[in-house]
Amino acid sequence: MRKIFGALARLGFLAVAAVAIGCSSMQPQDFASSTPRFAPEEYFAGKTKGRGVFFDRFNNAQAHFEVLLDGTWDGQVLTLKEQFRYESGENSERVFEIKKISDHLYEVRTADLVGVGTIEAYGSAIRWSYKLKQKIGDSIWTLTFDDWMFLKSDGVVLNRAWASKWGFGVGEVFMAVTKEQSS
Repeated sequence: MRKIFGALARLGFLAVAAVAIGCSSMQPQDFASSTPRFAPEEYFAGKTKGRGVFFDRFNNAQAHFEVLLDGTWDGQVLTLKEQFRYESGENSERVFEIKKISDHLYEVRTADLVGVGTIEAYGSAIRWSYKLKQKIGDSIWTLTFDDWMFLKSDGVVLNRAWASKWGFGVGEVFMAVTKEQSS
């Protein structure tokens, strides 16, 4: 009987270990063969518009917003002007400089980033990684973002971003982005 329980215990441990080893977080390379190809310098050149909501760590919708994006590509750097409009009436602006380093890697700079952010692009997915100074109430927090965008075949980009501070989740953003039609 002791041998059976010992064997079951070892199998249980091995099963848990196998599951733990088999579970890994999503990586941009996982989408290398997906289509359509999402090249930030192509998609964000011109005018795009996003609509979304920010959820706090308790999963409560805290801020509904619209963001207007206007991008220009000079062959090396995508300059992306961003205007946020919140339902509360608050507005903010930011200008990103996104430099293409290789087919899959970009460097991201803007005034309120801490250091340099990155974008990794594979197939239909891009992942932004950055630390951003963000006004929270009367304070300025430095938040770490794990920001994923997926280009769908109809031209819509679905965005999901997680924000954390000191490794603890503080919120999540959901947004859909569309290209604006030229008039």
